[in-house]
Amino acid sequence: MRGTAGIGAKGLQVIPNFLQRIQGASRLSDGKCADIARQTVEVFQKAGQNPQMIRITDIGKAPIWKFQGEIVTNRGFHIVVQNGDRIYDKIAGPNGMLKAEYLKLLWDKMRVCPVLEEGTF
Repeated sequence: MRGTAGIGAKGLQVIPNFLQRIQGASRLSDGKCADIARQTVEVFQKAGQNPQMIRITDIGKAPIWKFQGEIVTNRGFHIVVQNGDRIYDKIAGPNGMLKAEYLKLLWDKMRVCPVLEEGTF
């Protein structure tokens, strides 16, 4: 990814700036969650972290998820990044959310009962 060369030297404090740029480049409904997740993984790796890509599906197999009136996915899954105890994606924002809070948000706001799977997507 271009423009991330200085992350390693600056460490974790600059990660939100890079994530804001990545997340701001697309709309939630663009269907680019895997691309955004791959770029997010790269940012964390350049800072010496060990992030994991996570695919979230709904136990009830709901194909369309909406958040604040915008479609998150129409494919029945969403890809996020977990680093430590935080989840990162466009919904969680550049500072991420605690995993427990994110999973609660999925249920409370989207009625998604999440099933998580680690991997490369």
